[in-house]
Amino acid sequence: MLIVQRRRVVAASYSAAAQDYINRVIAADAAAGNSLGLESGVKDAYAAFIDGMISAGFFTASDGVVSTSSVINSVVIGRGAQTWQGSMIPIVGPSPTPYINTSTTGWETAGYNRKTGWIGNQNRWINTNKNNNSDPQDNNYRAVFIASSATIFYSRYFNVGSSGGSGDTGLSFGDNAGYNGMLFYNNQSGCIIAFPRTSTGLCGSMRTSSSSFTAFAGASEQVGSSTSQTPKNQNFGIFNNIGEDASLRSNSTIAGYFFGAAPSNRTTLRTLIESLMTSLDRKSTRLNSS
Repeated sequence: MLIVQRRRVVAASYSAAAQDYINRVIAADAAAGNSLGLESGVKDAYAAFIDGMISAGFFTASDGVVSTSSVINSVVIGRGAQTWQGSMIPIVGPSPTPYINTSTTGWETAGYNRKTGWIGNQNRWINTNKNNNSDPQDNNYRAVFIASSATIFYSRYFNVGSSGGSGDTGLSFGDNAGYNGMLFYNNQSGCIIAFPRTSTGLCGSMRTSSSSFTAFAGASEQVGSSTSQTPKNQNFGIFNNIGEDASLRSNSTIAGYFFGAAPSNRTTLRTLIESLMTSLDRKSTRLNSS
C-alpha cells in the first residue's frame, strides 16, 4: 500500500516593520510590471536585517514601521527587489529620485542587477532627497555599500558639495598620483586620503567630534584630524553630487546607502549590513526583469 505524506507549508511570519517593507517592495515591483514576488530567502534577509537593526537600537519601530526618529534614519537597499523601481523603496527616510542626466522620467534596466546593485555610469545617478544638514554637525554616519569600485578619477560614490568645499560630505575615487586612495570628507573643507581606491564593501565616515572623524572601508578604519563646519545644505547624491558635471559621475556598483546619526556600535552595524548583502547576493535567484 502506497502511503502519501502531505507536508503543510507554513508561510513565514515577520515583524510588522519587516512585513511593511517587504509589502512595499513587492507592490513597487508589481506596479512596474513584475509579479514574480520575492523569494523566501530574500524576504528572510530583509526581515533579519530590519529586526537586527531594531534589536541593536539602530532602528526604532513605531506603529508597525521603521521610524524616521531612528539613529540610522535614511536607508535604501539596492539589492533583492525584482525591478529597479522596487530597489528605490526606502526602509526608512525619503524616497530617492533616480536620474538619467537631468531627466527624472525613469532609470534603465541596465542600471540595476538584483544580485549586485545599482550600476553607475556617466548618465545614471540618484538624488537621495536626504539633506546633509538633517543630522547633527558633529554626530553623523554616512556610508554606501560598494559592490564594485569606480575607475574614473575623482568620481563620486556619494557626495554633497564639491568634494572638499566648506561643509562638504562625501566619498570619492582618487587618482594614481597625489590622491592615490579613497577621498573622505565629512562636514569640512579638504579631505583625508585612506585605503586603496579600489576598496569595496561598506565604506564611508562617521563624525562624533568637532576636531576629527573616522573614515572606514570594511573593517579598516582611520581617524583624520578635521575641524567640522556647518553642514552644506544639499541632498546627498549617489554616483554624483547634485548639479555636478557628468564627467565626475561614478561607474561603480552600489548596493545601498545608510545615513543618520553616529551609531553606538559601528562594528555591529557593519556586521548587520554585510550579512544582509551576502544573503541578498545568494538568495536573489531569479533574473531581474524590466
